[in-house]
Amino acid sequence: MASLARGMAFRGKGVIMFCPHCNASVADGSKFCPSCGKPLETPEASPQTGQTPQYGQPLETSTPATAPVEPTAVIPPVGAASQANAAGTPTTPTPGYTPPGTVPPAATEPWYGKTWVIILFLIFFWPVGLILMWMKTCKWEKAVKVVVTVLFAVYVAASIFFVTSIMSSLTNLAATSATQSAVTSTQPSTNSGSSSDNKDSGNSSNSGSSNSGSSNSGNSGSSGNSGSSGSGSSGSSSSSSAINYSNTRYGYSCTLPAGFTLLSESANGDGATYFNSQYNMTVKVFGFNNTDGMDGSQLEEGWWNGSTSASTQNIDNLWMLYQYDSTKEYVYAAYVGTGSIVEVDIDFPLQSDNTDEMDIASEIMVSLTPGDLTVAH
Repeated sequence: MASLARGMAFRGKGVIMFCPHCNASVADGSKFCPSCGKPLETPEASPQTGQTPQYGQPLETSTPATAPVEPTAVIPPVGAASQANAAGTPTTPTPGYTPPGTVPPAATEPWYGKTWVIILFLIFFWPVGLILMWMKTCKWEKAVKVVVTVLFAVYVAASIFFVTSIMSSLTNLAATSATQSAVTSTQPSTNSGSSSDNKDSGNSSNSGSSNSGSSNSGNSGSSGNSGSSGSGSSGSSSSSSAINYSNTRYGYSCTLPAGFTLLSESANGDGATYFNSQYNMTVKVFGFNNTDGMDGSQLEEGWWNGSTSASTQNIDNLWMLYQYDSTKEYVYAAYVGTGSIVEVDIDFPLQSDNTDEMDIASEIMVSLTPGDLTVAH
């Protein structure tokens, strides 16, 4: 029909048709072109208007209907939503559009807020674990966070106390080791000369001491001091035999093993001093009145020279103390009474092996027999 319409032209009131194939003039109503012989199309009803066009009248044209178009989402420009709201017109959010100024929700939880991450840090590096636990990303209850923090605080306090105790123990151990090293390094030089020389010249020195002891005993005897006379006779005896010393003034006595010689006696008759050249040991035994009313603990305080290695022992009213310094070892023993006190002081050179010396000191202290300690003399 379109071809036939194109082949029509108006001339006055008549209609002249043209062949749509060869454009030759065709009489009205012809079905074939007289020029090319091709069939001519017959006008049909218009699909838009539903009418069949009449020759001599122009066809009514109309805009062909188009298929409905689906609405598409239009993203308004920035500020459009706020302008619409300012105008009072309600706005409907467009799918897929995020209004400006809003933060979309997080898609996933951050890694440092996960429970297993916090627990691992608390186990292997607790300071960071505590920080992560108190961050807002951690969803734990506040009570749980407080309990965990308190537990770690107790753990830190216990660790500090433990480390402090260990350091104190190590310091004491180091001090003890240093003292023992000093004892070991000092003693060989101290004993090597004294013991060898004393052993070689023991007889001559002892004989001299023995003679001086005899003279002292004579003088003491003339003065009428019976206690000193007894000690003097013992001092004049050979050093190869034990010495039984007895004091008449305070009524005490003791036995010194072989090897001791008398060095001196006190003028007031309270005691005497003996010396053993083999061990370079000095023993002083004496008595005195307890005018100050001292007890054993006060006596020990007087003996103590500040040494950290001092050790004490108390058996009934017998008080004993052992200590040493950089050159000597000291042993003290005393019977303490309300009226008087009997004391033995022993010292010998510092050495690593003092077994023999301590045996001699123990023997002397065991043999000490006090007199009447309830009265002053």
